[in-house]
Amino acid sequence: EPDQAKGQVQGNLIGLNLLTGVVLYNGVPPDRLPQTILRTAVYKRSFGDRNCAVVPHIGGYLTTVHQLSGRSYDFDYVEDGVRQSKLDIYEHIPRRVGKDKRRGGIMRARLLDVSQERCLIQLAEMFPQLVEMHSHWLIEPWHAENAVLAYKPNVAFLLFRSIRFDHRETTFMATIKRRPSTGNASEDDGQNLRIYRIPDERKSFAVEELARSCLADELDRLLDPEQATTAAMLNTINKIEEKRFVERYQIPPKTTASNTATF
Repeated sequence: EPDQAKGQVQGNLIGLNLLTGVVLYNGVPPDRLPQTILRTAVYKRSFGDRNCAVVPHIGGYLTTVHQLSGRSYDFDYVEDGVRQSKLDIYEHIPRRVGKDKRRGGIMRARLLDVSQERCLIQLAEMFPQLVEMHSHWLIEPWHAENAVLAYKPNVAFLLFRSIRFDHRETTFMATIKRRPSTGNASEDDGQNLRIYRIPDERKSFAVEELARSCLADELDRLLDPEQATTAAMLNTINKIEEKRFVERYQIPPKTTASNTATF
């Protein structure tokens, strides 16, 4: 839309070539994802060999023309001659408002790279199955589009889902604090990560509902196996089951239970 005061166009510009019938997005027709994106490990892990039609966004990234299994995606690839190239993939998650579950805009969740994100590298040392068997989508409420989740200052939410992008049930959810020095929640060292198990009957619930339940400690919380009391119990259980296959939870109201891993 034009900015009347400055005589400039704000937002994305969509046009139509009357001679060819091609729709143009910011002056460019739709195209497929480039090989630089298709070859990245983070893309191949969740999207496989799938390609899709994309257009340039005014924000400098590529966005899907059509939804993929019901949701839109953004692809922000930064190629730097000095630093390692990086691909950020964002999923548009429908936002729900009110008891009638009406649609209220979108949130953007960033797909984390298991080989680069510090919080996942640290997590893999304690719970390798949580990293190896899931994809991880970070929602940071301090970004404007995610403000609906700003229940607590500096707390972001990490969704654990199946590796495939279109399998969207949330099996675990974590709260994670933003590091004051960097402002990036995914660079947390694992000390401020609290992981909650989502019951089967709630895995398809809206993100907002799951986030509130986590902050209220209403769900079973996965305990650190290196804590003294947890380690002692796991050493006993290890006599009949490998330690890496055992989970220990704090179950509301603050009781504990152990069971074989269901990651």
